[in-house]
Amino acid sequence: MTSNVSVFSRVLPLSIRKEGQLGGHESPRTFEYNNGRSSEGNGSSPSHSVGNTSNTEQKELVRVSVAYPSPSCGTMNPHKEISIRLTNDENPAFFYHLRITEADFPELKHTQGLLVDFFGFPNQLLTLLEKCDPNYKGDEGSSGGPKFLLVMKIHVPTNNGKIKS
Repeated sequence: MTSNVSVFSRVLPLSIRKEGQLGGHESPRTFEYNNGRSSEGNGSSPSHSVGNTSNTEQKELVRVSVAYPSPSCGTMNPHKEISIRLTNDENPAFFYHLRITEADFPELKHTQGLLVDFFGFPNQLLTLLEKCDPNYKGDEGSSGGPKFLLVMKIHVPTNNGKIKS
């Protein structure tokens, strides 16, 4: 018997960008994540913050889990949703969950300019997530290491309680 759901789970570095904390309009500071160290900040811990008063960035190692319709079942799969979870094995309070149903996907596809359909999306997402892994070996002829940085933007309320856009 074939399972209707496939699961991907991997611990990856995540950059969490909190914007609008104090209502300022400063631009966020940028930096790269290379082999567990940032080019700004102290880099001594897998989780640290840098930035100015209104925009902060924190590094965490998080478990990214993706449950999606099994490709072996094709479009006849009764499980028609993609579930993405971000958790931190060392911080039980860190939990983010996104559920994308087949009915929700056209809006996501439009707003993000995606070129794949619902059943092709998980494969593309997993390919990108694998390229965020510090142990990524790269394509032939490349030096290896992560090719992408996994970033989560969080808009937090400003002083007057409104969310900054």
